[in-house]
Parts: sequence; structure tokens; C-alpha cells
Amino acid sequence: MRIEYIGLKAVKTDNIAGTGIDWHGAGDVHEVPDDKAAKLLAWPLIWCEAGKAPKADGTPADPPPVPETLYGSSTLGSQVDVGGIIFTLGDIVAGAHTASGLSVADWNALDEAKRDALLTAHIDAMRKAAGASAPVEPPAAPPAPAAKAKGKPGPKPKTAK
Repeated sequence: MRIEYIGLKAVKTDNIAGTGIDWHGAGDVHEVPDDKAAKLLAWPLIWCEAGKAPKADGTPADPPPVPETLYGSSTLGSQVDVGGIIFTLGDIVAGAHTASGLSVADWNALDEAKRDALLTAHIDAMRKAAGASAPVEPPAAPPAPAAKAKGKPGPKPKTAK
């Protein structure tokens, strides 16, 4: 792997991975065995992969890609039992999205009712394949908070003398 020195010294000798290689100022690049390169890359203020030096403001030269997010459901529970196996809603969403053939943008553009219908159909198909038959139902509403008692508080308990 090609490793670039990005430190501040005029000459830097590898004293981390044991290669003994001398880098002559920032920007100098040398080929380093992968196992040794991993040790050097653990010091990101000194070494980096060649051509991937951080910008002057410290941000990476190539920021990592941001993963696309799939919209889920606000009506289905966070976990679904399919034949005794618990799946997270995220797993269900990923499977339903793949089965739909839609792009992430098109999936996210669906109105929630259509997206929920696809999710429910996917869960039903999973249950059918597993030999389970429980229909998908939205979670029950949480119980209402208990009403506070009105009136005066009861008598104070007597203490022993």
C-alpha cells in the first residue's frame, strides 16, 4: 500500500511499524506492506493513504459517502414476529424495499399509506413462507395515563410513642 507522510518534520523515520523507511517531508510517498501500513494509518495526523491527505482545514480529502436512508413506518411496531423469529422494522423495510424494485428516492416518495401497504404485504409474505399466519396489525395504542385522585389527602398515619 502506498503511504504518504503528512507530518511536520523534514525527515520522519518509521518508528511505529518497524519498516525503517525514511519519509522526506510532507507529501513523500513510499510503498509499505499492508500489515505495516495498517499500523501507520492508526496515526492519521502523521500518515495517510497516498493521495488521501486531509485538506488544510482537517477534513478528509474524500469524505465517506453518506448512506441513503429508507423511510420506514410510524404505524408498525419496531419489531415483528415472523414464525417465532423477531425481525426489526429496519430489516422489514430493507426487504420490502428490495422486493419493490423501487429506488431509494422513489421508495421515500411514497405516501405513508402506500409504504405501509408494501411493508404489510412483505411481512405477510414472510409469514406465509415461514408457515405462520398471524396478520399484521398496527400496535395497540398506549394506555391512557391514570387519572389523578381529587379531594383531600387521607389522614396521616399515627406514629408510635
